[in-house]
Amino acid sequence: MNQAKQDIRERLEARLVEIIARSHEGYIQFDLASPIVSNEGLMDSLDLAEVFAWIEQQYEVCPMQEGGLGGVLWEDLVTMVDAQVNDHGGCCGSVSS
Repeated sequence: MNQAKQDIRERLEARLVEIIARSHEGYIQFDLASPIVSNEGLMDSLDLAEVFAWIEQQYEVCPMQEGGLGGVLWEDLVTMVDAQVNDHGGCCGSVSS
């Protein structure tokens, strides 16, 4: 895995843990191999919207431009963001969290 993709992965995972921990005290680790749309009850639609807005702000990439997210894993989203940042010169990490 290239360093840029690893950085995206680590930052997204940290952001997801931060968001989930607000409603699930003590939550410390997120599995990026899980589906974005799941029934685990860890995040509601507002939490997902916050994550997507954060991705747009951080990387100038719209997570929803590829279509629906059914069956898509968080790790797939990392790959998509990395590819778009590299293809379009997005501002990978230029805005602080």
